[in-house]
Order: sequence, then C-alpha cells, then structure tokens
Amino acid sequence: MDPAVMIAALDAGFDVEQLAMVERLVRELHAHGVTDEDEVIAACTAALGVQQELPRVWNEMN
Repeated sequence: MDPAVMIAALDAGFDVEQLAMVERLVRELHAHGVTDEDEVIAACTAALGVQQELPRVWNEMN
C-alpha cells in the first residue's frame, strides 16, 4: 500500500490490521471480477463492521 494512502487511512481512524484486511479483500474482489466502486466499498465496510471514512480512503487507494 502506498505510504500516503496508509497515512490517510490511519488519520481516518483505521488501524494497521484493518488496512491489511481491506487490501486483501479488495484484491480478492477484483480477482473475482467485482470492480464496481460502490460494491467494493460496501463489502469492505461490512467486513470491517464499521462506518468509517472508507469512500475517501478507497478513492486514495485507486
């Protein structure tokens, strides 16, 4: 993960374990053909079980 993205995510309240989970989940979703941004954000948010600033972080990851 890009260091600037990691810093932004940590500033948004994510911890390192959550970042790793999101990164793995995004790779898995993309590998299975799920590339719609809203679907990926929804899946990651559900996996985290939180309502953090995932859309902003997601946009910075792409």
